[in-house]
Amino acid sequence: MDVNVLTSNGIVVEESQPVRCTKSPVHDNEPSFSDTTQDVFIWNKKLVTLLIETCIEMDTCFQGNKCKKNVLWTKVAEKLNTSFPNHAPVNADKCDSKWRNLWVTYKANVKKSN
Repeated sequence: MDVNVLTSNGIVVEESQPVRCTKSPVHDNEPSFSDTTQDVFIWNKKLVTLLIETCIEMDTCFQGNKCKKNVLWTKVAEKLNTSFPNHAPVNADKCDSKWRNLWVTYKANVKKSN
């Protein structure tokens, strides 16, 4: 199995593993995050690839006006969750946000290359 290993600040993460991060205080004098800890969803390469493929497959639906976008993003999230049952679950808002960020990054890279 091909596994990409990422190292950042001494933390090693294999992309094939489900990953959840939590906030933690840096200094003793900072407020504790224990009561307000939020899980941060991390996209791996396979999830992003499936997101892109699914959005391309559903492009005509996204371009049309027959369905609400939230319904379509829910279908995309369901497909990702069924394809990766061991990964942290993704929801429609996370899919929409990731797609928008990918699109903005793509457009910026195209503009840089011209």
